[in-house]
Amino acid sequence: MTSRSTNRQLGKKPFRFLAKITGIVFGCFGVFVSVVGAQGLAKEQRDVRPVSGQQQRFTDRVNMFLGTASSAQASPAAIRPFGMISPGPFNRLKAPCGYNMKTSELIGFNHTHLQGTGCGSYGVLVLLPTTGNRELGATVDVPGHRQSAEPGYYKAVIDEMQITAEMTATRRAAIHRYTFPKSNSVRILIDTSKGILWTGKGDVSGAIDQVNRT
Repeated sequence: MTSRSTNRQLGKKPFRFLAKITGIVFGCFGVFVSVVGAQGLAKEQRDVRPVSGQQQRFTDRVNMFLGTASSAQASPAAIRPFGMISPGPFNRLKAPCGYNMKTSELIGFNHTHLQGTGCGSYGVLVLLPTTGNRELGATVDVPGHRQSAEPGYYKAVIDEMQITAEMTATRRAAIHRYTFPKSNSVRILIDTSKGILWTGKGDVSGAIDQVNRT
């Protein structure tokens, strides 16, 4: 019994030794793969870092015109997170948000919008900068390629009047900037009779002060 047991134990030793060697080899291989993988990941991270002196802006990747050309459920209007006002383009009375990128006839720039609701409302206080003594009810042509936007900012160029309209917003106030050509017939039309899915009567009171009179 003793010799047979000894022979069995001696027969198992080479297999145990081989198993240990195999485990060591695979362990070293695993460490090697981990080190190489970590070096590759570090290299990728270095490659995507902004060039020295340049600051990466993630807002540059945002396309504000997504969803504006299908069923007009989205607007490129300027708005802050949880903001109460959103100045932007108004070119369709019966669109849920009052805008469709495929429509070039601009009614004006309004101040409140619903996004992705499937039903329309708001769209009140419509402003339209003009030249040539235009009256209320006038529209201008602004195709999609003459509009641009980024989070919190919207811009439109009215080529027929050489007017550039820019908009941004705080949480509760809209800020407009209109750049006009030299003209003695500059006007900003304020229309309170229009909104999304409705037209009616309205009144507005206040004053407009021209800061730069040159």
